[in-house]
Amino acid sequence: MVERAKFARSHPRLLRAGIKLLTRNRTAKELSDLTTHLTTCECPNCRLDQTPHSKKDLDKVGFGIMMALPRLACNFCALTLNESTQHKFRQQKTGEKAENQPWPLGPDDLLPYGVQGSIEGLSTWASGEYGFEGEVIQLGTSLSTLYRPFAQELLRSQSFSVDILFRHLRRVIDQYTKGAPIDASLGRDLKFEYEVSRTLEFHSPLIDLDQAKYLEMVTGKAWIASIYEDLMSILAVSPDQTWRTQSVMIYVGLAHAQAKIDPATGKHKVVLDPKEIDRLMPVYNDHASAFETMARARRGACGNITCPDDFEGTRSRLCTKCNLLRYCGQKVIVSSTLGGFD
Repeated sequence: MVERAKFARSHPRLLRAGIKLLTRNRTAKELSDLTTHLTTCECPNCRLDQTPHSKKDLDKVGFGIMMALPRLACNFCALTLNESTQHKFRQQKTGEKAENQPWPLGPDDLLPYGVQGSIEGLSTWASGEYGFEGEVIQLGTSLSTLYRPFAQELLRSQSFSVDILFRHLRRVIDQYTKGAPIDASLGRDLKFEYEVSRTLEFHSPLIDLDQAKYLEMVTGKAWIASIYEDLMSILAVSPDQTWRTQSVMIYVGLAHAQAKIDPATGKHKVVLDPKEIDRLMPVYNDHASAFETMARARRGACGNITCPDDFEGTRSRLCTKCNLLRYCGQKVIVSSTLGGFD
């Protein structure tokens, strides 16, 4: 993983080409033309119509290319963003050509087609037709973690964060159960665990940003409630799933999705059982939990909770006294009680 991240960072042209491929909002014709281009064989025999490959062979090869290129772009871009500090872009290198500058240098470099256009472009690849929805969702997590306006738009539009996300979860669950009742015979499936984990993780930065708004997105949606119910049922018979740490979030989401909205007043009632929440609370390893907290703090933006900065492109600096928290500038750090720059 480290070597892959290093390779990705050292090829900024590849990263910029990849993010453009994934985030451009194409029309149906443009997408069809792209598919045709990628599935057209350019070998001498086919170009000269001498014993060309069969259409079946071309379709198979073309589909493989269609899956491989965007998946590779998703993985490389996500790996690079995951190593970046939250809300912080890369520094431009003096004397380096524009094409060799580290990625991303700023909002326009991160999302060349804008926030809304990029979400629409990603939605095309995550529609369920191409087989790498999980990779697109993982990239979406990295983008919303790094760049707050992206997460804000996901909360506002909901087409990606609700429709695409939960329909992907439904497909993953259905493939896992294969239509059979959920029982202990299902056991563990590493691919299923991985897909559920990274799909649920997508909502973490949205919850951190605005938990009330996130819960509002799922409130009163019966079709989402059925997905949460299946996840809870799977946990009941296979409690060693790696995503069991998300069980409280699943339970709270289920309670909101099951809520009945009064059409006259728009109000609803959510029923939560504190004892059930206590039961579902994961048991943390103190050392592992502390290490994770420190790692998240180092990736965070300004450590002063009274900072007025909206974090759009903030270039934070690491505190030299604690070597843990970050601050957006000397003026803010002086007012904090947690240390300062030398």
